Amino acid sequence: MLSNLKRTEMCKCCLSGDERIQLEHSKRIDRELNEFKRRFLATQKIVLLGAGESGKSTFLKQMQIIHGAGFNEQEIIEYRTQIYENILKGMVYLINGKTHLGLPWGDHTTIRMKQVVSEYRVIFKSLIDDRESDAKRLGEKIPIFPEQFLANNLVNLVHELWSEESIRQAFERRREFPKYFVENVPYYIENLDRIARKVRNF
Repeated sequence: MLSNLKRTEMCKCCLSGDERIQLEHSKRIDRELNEFKRRFLATQKIVLLGAGESGKSTFLKQMQIIHGAGFNEQEIIEYRTQIYENILKGMVYLINGKTHLGLPWGDHTTIRMKQVVSEYRVIFKSLIDDRESDAKRLGEKIPIFPEQFLANNLVNLVHELWSEESIRQAFERRREFPKYFVENVPYYIENLDRIARKVRNF
């Protein structure tokens, strides 16, 4: 016994214009559903599990770089801003953590380090606090651009702070901080010269 579809195919010449359009539309939907099913069954799915800052997002980004089409310009701007934010906020967390833990500056660096911290907080206010306030007011993301990150001797200030023993001690005792610390900050700081070079050549 012929199916309704086969009977329709045999009697296609007897269909009205609207019925023919409906038939073609139905067949197109069937083809799209079959293609969707084929792609769905061919898709390999994985579940990435892990604690915060354990590298889940980094793994996906690496897969996109190696096997995908890379990142478009907007994604580069967003990821670059995230790196800048991690460096800036991470160092402030360490400075505040040092104070929270009661760790003193070195005997011969107190005056200089207080000056460094003062200069750093001015830059932090401009690139983080003021920028985030403006973004909230405007309802849109505001990136940090390379020329902003390289201005005001910021790279040297970060290096000088990271070389201070009390800041290193604060990092070693970061679990005692009242605020969560981003674990990849030391990597960024230790590779700051390379990051700065890439920024200059961007």
